[in-house]
Amino acid sequence: MICQYRDDGFMITECNKSQIDEFFAIANNIDPLLKFTYNFSNTEVTYLDTEVYKGERFKSSGVLDIRLHVKPTETYQYLPITSAHPKHTFRSIITGWFAEDLRVPVDIGTKENGKNLKPVNKITSTNQERFEKNLAKKLIARSISKIVNKLFTNKEIDEHTYNFLRDCKNPKHGYMYLLPKIHKIRQDSLETIKIDGYKIGELDVPFRPIINKCNSPTRRIEKFLVLILKPLLRKLEFYIQDTKDFINRIESKTCVRSCTLIAYDVTSMYTNMNIDNLLDTTKNFLDQIDRTKYKFKVPNKSDLISFAKIILENNEFIFNGTLYKQVIGAPQGGILSPTATDLHLSTILTKILDKFQFKNSISMICQYRDDGFMITECNKSQIDEFFAIANNIDPLLKFTYNFSNT
Repeated sequence: MICQYRDDGFMITECNKSQIDEFFAIANNIDPLLKFTYNFSNTEVTYLDTEVYKGERFKSSGVLDIRLHVKPTETYQYLPITSAHPKHTFRSIITGWFAEDLRVPVDIGTKENGKNLKPVNKITSTNQERFEKNLAKKLIARSISKIVNKLFTNKEIDEHTYNFLRDCKNPKHGYMYLLPKIHKIRQDSLETIKIDGYKIGELDVPFRPIINKCNSPTRRIEKFLVLILKPLLRKLEFYIQDTKDFINRIESKTCVRSCTLIAYDVTSMYTNMNIDNLLDTTKNFLDQIDRTKYKFKVPNKSDLISFAKIILENNEFIFNGTLYKQVIGAPQGGILSPTATDLHLSTILTKILDKFQFKNSISMICQYRDDGFMITECNKSQIDEFFAIANNIDPLLKFTYNFSNT
């Protein structure tokens, strides 16, 4: 075997040392400008970011083992997020560093990796399994098509919208992949990695499950609903669009010297949203839309709710060959998920403030996804009371917080 990646090559051979030396002597005489350097071993060798070695599997079956290689000089210093590199560069740092770990099988039925996921069918190699997967996605696509055809027949959507909503050829189930939360690696683990490196599967790091819904049966109707609901989201009192929006709000705010700054987080927000609550919130906000403000025809509320129900109740995806269905929450990676959860969280914040007797002491609350920020004149006991109320609004949603006077 010989393989090459850029200027790095790898060989497996039965040659002895003198024969290996002869090979590279020939190599170094082919072109006077090119020089080959090499090292070899009868037990293990480093190639790219892997260590190839003769482990237990080699002894039993002749198949080489591989573990991740970390250079002794590695300092784990990556690009600052403020640099001018394109976004995919930052994503590549994460996905590349953990590429080997992501190949390790993960039990998504555990509490840490997916307590709200239920298998629809187990892995088999039979035609029955393929039939069940195909039937599930076709039933979803058929339900959507029925509503879209009705809306077009009743002239509630124009031809352009009709063609957009029905143009889903060869729909596929979404599939789940895992993003490592490298910012949550324990400090003692990082110190160990710097000294000893680590083997595949040995690094204890939590993962964030992401559902890729490209070409899924619901993809088009999700985009359509977001187009309708997004203008309502921008009008919300608590909503911030991005960091720039947050900075503008802070700089326009005059605070008293004794104010307290609070940062809070909604734990596992996406996967702990009750589907029925999300649907109720969507219904309430659809009552507020002004159809004259849109450049396209907006259909009746009932069918839009049917779309939302199909999306939220049929989050089916494949992981490691098994078809799963999410029974609680909105999928991370779903097109509708950020908008639906933002709207519902604004409703929850309104309920909290209605029950909080010191709400006039809060001068600012803003929310970006599951992260929130507050400026208040409340004391510690009053702040604790606010979050006690917050943690009793919905049994699935839990708020954590920290605060400072400086």
